[in-house]
Amino acid sequence: MDQRPHPLSYAPARDTAELLYGDDTTPGIVAVEQLGANRVRLYRRAGNGVVTEDASFRPWLLAEQPEPWQKARGAPTVETLVGDHPLRYLVEFPDWSSHLDAVRSAQDAGERFFRLRSPVEQYLVRSRRTLFKEMVFSDLKRLQIDIETTGLDPHEPDSQIIVVAVRSSLGTEEVLSLGTNEAELLERVTDLVRELDPDVIEGHNLFNFDLPFFAARAERLGLALRWGRDGSPVRIGAGVSRFKAGALTMPYTPAYIHGRHIIDTYQQIQRYDIGGHLSSYGLKQAVEELGLTRPNREFIPGPRIAEVWRHDRDRLLRYALDDVRDVEVLSSLATPTEFYQTQLLPRSFQAVATGGPGEKLNDLMLRVYLMDNHSVPTAESSRGYAGGHAELLATGVFRPVVKCDVESLYPSIMLSEGITSSRDTLGAYLPMLTELTRRRLEAKAESRRAVQAGQEAERAMWEGMQGSFKVLINSFYG
Repeated sequence: MDQRPHPLSYAPARDTAELLYGDDTTPGIVAVEQLGANRVRLYRRAGNGVVTEDASFRPWLLAEQPEPWQKARGAPTVETLVGDHPLRYLVEFPDWSSHLDAVRSAQDAGERFFRLRSPVEQYLVRSRRTLFKEMVFSDLKRLQIDIETTGLDPHEPDSQIIVVAVRSSLGTEEVLSLGTNEAELLERVTDLVRELDPDVIEGHNLFNFDLPFFAARAERLGLALRWGRDGSPVRIGAGVSRFKAGALTMPYTPAYIHGRHIIDTYQQIQRYDIGGHLSSYGLKQAVEELGLTRPNREFIPGPRIAEVWRHDRDRLLRYALDDVRDVEVLSSLATPTEFYQTQLLPRSFQAVATGGPGEKLNDLMLRVYLMDNHSVPTAESSRGYAGGHAELLATGVFRPVVKCDVESLYPSIMLSEGITSSRDTLGAYLPMLTELTRRRLEAKAESRRAVQAGQEAERAMWEGMQGSFKVLINSFYG
């Protein structure tokens, strides 16, 4: 970001809505998955069900030089983009394997290039499509899941999954418990997931506990958790990923389910609590501190789970069901912001919910530049900056106190002074910020109107929208 003001001189040829949302208007896409070497499968909402649509896909990357890529396996096409930025060559490959081969060879040779690692994101950027168009958060089919176990380590001989509670946004609530054997319980859970066919599976600490525990127990029993929309099993990622919420960066174990998104409310409530008001992000504690605990909610301390299972199973079943109800409460509070961001960003819902804000801005800018076949700048080297000025002028009690607040202060300063990125030669930065700011203020006004009219569903929708715009706006000046 330049410290000098720049004139707001760009008059975009495209409508600013196209800059933000892409210019493809395909409604109701709830998931996109890679299908073989050069195709993707789209899952689209159709009434109460989902239909599939397959589309061709050419993997691509951006390069500084054309020569090495022209000799790559599969005879990729090399297109010269307009403009003078370093990433001037769009290289498209016939399939994913030739793309990966060329990437490995270029890395070995020290070539400079840029690529998106996810084939789904590559497809969405080039197709200009996004998920969830013409949908609101309540249109999603969501499933909350929680497990109770006899131990914390799934590899211990005495560890078992003894209870699985499931709740669906369509109203289904079921608590499945261990009968004759654990394998039969896991098969019943798989059948239920496939019957309910959710777009999203939600849980609290789902990445670091429930899903790895499920997968480890299934492997021990010789089963496959075929929860994918194509019948494929749950995949637990290798290594550790990082989740960022404010100043915190936390590790988690990634997991993937074909055609469905995984949302972990343990992560989302931390991102929601931007002011750091909650003392704990545990499920029961967070719900309690938010004032959302239901009357007669069952509580069982973790160390007593196995004992209660032996002596009072009905109580444990009530406790498990209350857990998934709490997951739904936290998700409805914290994840609409991520949902409405997904309508703008060329990413999956899960990728938006786990990704940092800077990555999201990069995705928006990249899509705009490729929409205009324009070359793309490389990243600047990091440098120090002075930071903000703070001065304590007086102390004590002040009367009377008058609050003065300017809506969207920082973006308003950027827009009025024309402060933008020195490398945005296409001039997309400020028009997008203008549109986001306008839409956020409109959404806030609609939220206030819905409150006055007593329209809770409308208020929740507009609050989710304005929150998503706020996150993206923050990334423009952050």
